[in-house]
Formats: sequence, C-alpha cells, structure tokens
Amino acid sequence: MTWNGAPAAYEVPATASASLTAEPGDYVIRIAATFNNPSGSGGKLGDTTGDYLTIRVIEATSVTNSIPSVAADCNSVIVDEGQTAFNTGTWSDQDSDDNVILTASVGSVTKLGDNNDGTWSWSYDTTDGPTQGQAVTITANDGNEGVTTTSFSLTVNNVAPTATFGNNGPLNEGSSFTLSMINPYDPSSVDTTAGFEYAFDCGAGYGNFSAGNSFTCPTADNGIVNVKGKIRDKDGGVSEYNATIAIYNVAPAITLITGPIGPVEMNTPVTMNATFTDPGTDDTHSAVWSWGDGTETSMLLGTVASPVTGSHIYSAAGIYTVTLTVTDDDNGSGVEIYQYVVVYDPSAGFVTGGGWIMSPAGAYSADESLAGKASFGFVSKYQKGAKVPTGQTEFQFKAGDLNFQSSSYEWLVISGSKATYKGIGTINGAGDYGFMLTATDGGNKGVDTFRIKIWDRSNNDAVIYDNQVGSSDKSDSANPTTIVSGGNIVIHSK
Repeated sequence: MTWNGAPAAYEVPATASASLTAEPGDYVIRIAATFNNPSGSGGKLGDTTGDYLTIRVIEATSVTNSIPSVAADCNSVIVDEGQTAFNTGTWSDQDSDDNVILTASVGSVTKLGDNNDGTWSWSYDTTDGPTQGQAVTITANDGNEGVTTTSFSLTVNNVAPTATFGNNGPLNEGSSFTLSMINPYDPSSVDTTAGFEYAFDCGAGYGNFSAGNSFTCPTADNGIVNVKGKIRDKDGGVSEYNATIAIYNVAPAITLITGPIGPVEMNTPVTMNATFTDPGTDDTHSAVWSWGDGTETSMLLGTVASPVTGSHIYSAAGIYTVTLTVTDDDNGSGVEIYQYVVVYDPSAGFVTGGGWIMSPAGAYSADESLAGKASFGFVSKYQKGAKVPTGQTEFQFKAGDLNFQSSSYEWLVISGSKATYKGIGTINGAGDYGFMLTATDGGNKGVDTFRIKIWDRSNNDAVIYDNQVGSSDKSDSANPTTIVSGGNIVIHSK
C-alpha cells in the first residue's frame, strides 16, 4: 500500500494495516493489489496505475521527541597549571532510537552507555593559569533537535616558577659577590615561553625586577650577609630564596713608608710618612709607630686615612729600624719596617782600623768556596760642622781578586764601642757599589770585630761580599761576629 501526497510514503503488504500521522487536510491514497483466482489466472483491482481514493483527515495525533538530559558530578574543578583537569557525569534519552552526541566547550568528553542512558568523562590538559579558568559546557544532542547542556566551573591556578639560587661566596671584603638564578622551571609552557623576571637583595633591600638572572654586589666590610633572590612569571607568581655569605676581613696593607734618606743629627725631629690600603672601606683604623729606641707613638685614624704621618726626636746616636703597624677594627694588622734612620752625634768622635780577618767560605758570592785572609784599612769621621763624614776605606780579598775602595761616605754612627758607616765605592777600580762597615773596639783587653757588606747598586743591590755569612739584611746594625785576626780597630773621642 502506497500513500502518495502525504509528508511521507509507506509501502506495506496488502494484508497489513498502515497509519499516518498528519495535519488535518485531504490526501490521495493509491491502492494497488494483486490477487490469484481459482483458475490460477492473475487479476488486478483497478487498472495498472491503481485506483485512487480520497481520504480526509479529520483529526491528527502529535508524536513529541524526548529531549536528552546531561548532568555533571562536580560543579567546580580546580587544578594547577600544567595538570590535567577531570570531571564525570551522566546522560540519558527516553527515545532509544536516538543517537545522543556529547560535546565539550573545551577539552574532550567521552560517552559511555547504551542508547538510553550512561556516563561521561571529561579531561583537559591545562597550560596556563589563571588565563584558562572558565565555565565548561557539556552539550547533549540527540540529532532530532533535542539539545540540552550542563556547565561547571574550571579554575586553573597559576604556579610560581622555581630556580636554583646561587652565589660565589665566601670571599674577602672589598671583593664583589654575584647572586644568580639558574635552571628556571615553570609547569606552564606559556609562562616559560614568555620568560621570567628576577630581583635580588644584596643585604640592604631588593632592587627592581628585570630580565637579568644575576646581580653583582659590592662589599665594604666583613661579616655575614643575608642575601635573597626572587623569580617571577608573567602572571605575578613569585618564588623567593635566601642564603648567607661569609665576608672575610682583610688586613690593611702598608704600601709605602718613607723617611730621611741621609743621616739625621741627634735631637733633630725625624718625620716618617706611610700610605696604606684596606679593601674594607667601612673599617676604622689605628696606627702605631715604633721608633726603635723603645718608644712608640699611637694614633687613631678613623676610616681609611692615608697617608699616616709620625714624628720623633732621637736623643742618642744610632741606627734605628722604624716599624709601622696599622690595625683595623677587626684586629687585622699590616706591618712595615723602614731601615734605617741613621742618627749621628757629630761630637762623638771618629773610627779608624787596620788589619786582617779570615774570610769564611760563602762570603764571596762569585765563588762561595773561596776562603782565606782578607785585609782592611779605614778611617771615618765628621769634620767640624759637616753632616756627611769623610775618610777612606779599602778592603782586599786576594783569593777572589777583589779590591774594594770607597769613593764617598753617606753617614757615620758611633755608639759606645761600635761604629757603623755607609758609603759608595768601586771594585778593582770600576763599577757602582754600596757598602756598609760595622766595627767594634774591644779595648785593650777585648777583641775587635769587623764586618763589611758590599752590594752592586746597578744590579738590584745584589750582594757581592759579606763576611757575616747567613745574616739577613735586617742585621746590618747588629754587632759584627768576625774577630780581627791581626791589627786593631779604635774608636776615638774628640
């Protein structure tokens, strides 16, 4: 049976019934039937095109589509950026023939169950909080214009970035230390791509945030410094780190000390000057001049105060070593000596000597194996009113073919039974050599002693001869130890 002209056409067996839901109106129905008669010949109702009936629909029955339902198990989903957000729910549809399709406004949703009802699961891989926070809508559509939705809130928390906070401590005061942030990490790939900002606290407060991941901090004093660092992402997430750095004290260093070059007459003021440095610019300092005669001068300097000046009057002739000690407020000290301040008494007399000594092995630097007899003769004295002594000195060591002769004197000091004087001369008639001669007068019953030290002034003061083997340069004013084997030394009073 075929229905023509209606909203739809149906074909059914002749023995079946048919129904049509339609709006009121007139419809044309074509009926075609084939049947068998008893004789076996075929027959047909109507002609081959079928007979037609007109049917009037007086009342129509409406069939309504059922709208599917969908619901979420959680009204709110909260995750940190970089995590996967999850939610679940249920769905149903009374029309078993409908194929319900579920979709999500963001992320992906999976439907489970038969044609009538079931469950769903939703997931979303987050990459940036809080930007990706939003309302998520799950939509159910049965394909027959039946649509329904459910929503839940998604909150994506921003996660502060992390880093490794480092420094190059400990170190000495006056040096700079570097604070750094390395190996930055953020679970948000978006934040990582955008980059990070850093701020550092050298111990006196934070500076501004910037893209630089390191900062150099100066030091002015020793101590323990509390330092900090921050890393910040584009969303304002901040992680802070702290550490301590040990700053060591550095003792002040005396860089130069100057005094009188020539001899100074007794009871005349002697002025000394020195400069020093201290990398701890916040340190305060004190200074002590030790004059070598048992007296000292102390002074407070405050913070770095250079140069340091001291003045002293010597009441006795002699050869004095002056020592300056500069101490900071952390008990770090710098020490420097000045050799020598030569103080003479022009009324003290003069010295003469002549004879020979046994020169020990090692005295002659050109060949330290040489030893034997060495002869000397000298006179040194101040002429009336003169500040520089005059005289003549000769020393001869035949084994080394060394013949030294003085050309001028610089100073003469006579102190009791000891005389020391310094001058310039030549060896074998050539060169520029300095010398210092120290002699003691043992008197009628004692022994006389003698020492001469000769150095090359044109070759960094390299020692050529010194019969007091093993004595340091600081022992030039000490008593000589080599006994005069023949001859004598006499200190004359005026």
